[in-house]
Amino acid sequence: MNGSTCDPQNVVSGLPSGEYFFAQNYNTGAESDLKFQSLEEARRYMETAEFATLKRIVLSLKING
Repeated sequence: MNGSTCDPQNVVSGLPSGEYFFAQNYNTGAESDLKFQSLEEARRYMETAEFATLKRIVLSLKING
């Protein structure tokens, strides 16, 4: 990447068992990687059904440890 895109990632830290990372991709460079060309584009994605589903999945996780 040339540094001009947003790569959506979230981190849950402060747990005794370590940190957990949630991302659609991890900077693989693959064509299928989710990239946003602007913050506005990322905000629009947050209004989609796909994002709502992913958010529900992440919020439903129970971390023991």
